[in-house]
Formats: sequence, structure tokens, C-alpha cells
Amino acid sequence: MARTGVTFEQVVEAVKAIEAEDETPTIQRIRQRLGTGSPNTIHRHLRSFQEQSRPQKPVALKLPEKLQDALLAEIARQASEARAESESEAKEAMATADELAEIGERMEVEITALNERIVALEKSQIESDVKLSAKDEEIERLRHELNEERTESEKIRMTIREDEHRYQVVCDQVANLKGQLADSLSELSTVRSELREAEHTATYSEAQRGAQKERILASEDRIAELREEMTQLRQELKTALKAKDELAEESTKLKIELASVKKPAQAKQRSRTSTTKKQGESPKK
Repeated sequence: MARTGVTFEQVVEAVKAIEAEDETPTIQRIRQRLGTGSPNTIHRHLRSFQEQSRPQKPVALKLPEKLQDALLAEIARQASEARAESESEAKEAMATADELAEIGERMEVEITALNERIVALEKSQIESDVKLSAKDEEIERLRHELNEERTESEKIRMTIREDEHRYQVVCDQVANLKGQLADSLSELSTVRSELREAEHTATYSEAQRGAQKERILASEDRIAELREEMTQLRQELKTALKAKDELAEESTKLKIELASVKKPAQAKQRSRTSTTKKQGESPKK
């Protein structure tokens, strides 16, 4: 807001108070007494008051009548000329003073407006600094969360690698058991062939047939054990595969969440960089 200037009445009151103290009412003394006021405004009111209160003093001369008349006529002529010249100079001086006072008042208004603009800009700058500080804190928080997500993701990757290793071990065990089963089946086939041959030729004794039967039973027991182990390993393999799929799904979710965290952080960083560039270019405009 533009400040309110002093009034004519306030200046007149101050002038009278200064004259009552037998001092000359200057602009500085008036301003000191009022405690405020523009020098230009005080000058304008002081000049108006001085014009209104200027006394008209008659001139009395005691001379012989003829000389008095002649002197009066000459004095009147010279006074008229001097008065005209003085009034002309005074008018010019007053016009110049009025113009200077008006220019000064305009400058004071402009200075006041500039000061208000500076205050508004400083306030805006403070608000911008606060917002940038808040953005920095948000970016730092997002970076911290991103680092935590990366650490958690690395742990999950390690778990997946360990599960893949266990899966491979189980696969190797299954392959080994398949080989043992194939060997057992081959041995069983051989024993059965021998038994059939023995039964056909009837050359083996009852003890030999009993031994063969025991070998067959032992082979069948071993086959049953191997099948049971294979069934258990298949179950473990299914469990491992399920765990692997779950870990892969969890890893995918974490990657998506990580990407969603990165995007706002990158967008805020780009926004901040753009704002900083604009602030750096604004003084050139």
C-alpha cells in the first residue's frame, strides 16, 4: 500500500509552532517536528501557506511634496518593474519547484511500489526455497526407499539362485535314481529271463530256483524303494518348482514397485532441474 502524505493543516500547525520558538520553519525542521512526511509534500504545503500569509507592507516617505511626488513616481515605476521581474522570477522558481516536487512525489510512489515488489519477490523466493527443501527431502526419502528395495531385491535374487541350485541338485538326484532304476529293471529282466530259461530246461535245482526267486524279490524290493524315493523326489521337485515360481512372481512385483518408485523420483529431479534452469535464466530476461 502507498503511504498517506502529511496534510496542509499539519504543515501549517508545525510552521506556527516553529515560528513561536523564534526559528525559521525549514522543510527539515517541519519534518522533524511531524516525525514523518515527504520533503516534496512538505515543500508544496509550506509554499502554499507562505503565499497565503505574505503581508503587504505600505512604504511611507517623508520628503518635500515635489521631490516626494517625483521620488514616489520613480520608486513606483522602479518598484513596478522590480515587482514584475521578481514576480516573473518567483513564478518561474515556483513552477520549477512545483515540477521538482511533482517529480519527487512520483519517484517516491515508484520507490514505494518497487519496495513492495522487492518484499513480494523475497517472500516468493522464501516460499520457493521451502518448496525446494521439501522436494529435496522427498527425493532423499525416495532414494532411501529405492536403496532398501534394491537390497531386498538382491536378497530375493540370492534366494532364487539358492533355490535353483537346490532344484538342480534334486534334478541330478532324480536322474541318478532313474539310472539306478533302469539298472535294477535291467537286472530284473535278466533274472526273469534266466528263470524262464531254467524253468524251460528244468536243469536247475529247487535251491537254485529259490535263490533266483530271492534275487527277484530283492530286486523288486529295491525297485519299490527306488520308486518310493523317486516319488518323494518328484514331490520335492514340485515343491521346489512352486517355490521358484513364487519367488519369480515376487521378484517381478518388486521390479514393478521399484520402477514405480523410480519414476516419481526421476520426474521430481527433472522438475527441480528445469526449475533451477529457469531461475538461472530469469535475470537475463
